[in-house]
Amino acid sequence: MARLAPYLQSLLRMVAACIFIPHGTQKLLAFPVAAPRPGVALMSQLGAASVLELAGGTLMLVGLFSRPVAFAGPGPLSLDAIWRKRR
Repeated sequence: MARLAPYLQSLLRMVAACIFIPHGTQKLLAFPVAAPRPGVALMSQLGAASVLELAGGTLMLVGLFSRPVAFAGPGPLSLDAIWRKRR
């Protein structure tokens, strides 16, 4: 099992990237969605999160800066959860 660890870690990294990328494109580019809608403003909280998801997912898929991206990726989700809980 230890000899398969690098391959399984790469597979997990690619699957995580394939989850991040569609979420970023759905918010930022409005693709793929069922009903057409405009994209979000880049200078909003949702716009910043979508840019982070799209760029971070692409970097993770390629394998560049995967650890910092994996560390920073859940940040906007955590902040959003904290802000929603305070309301």
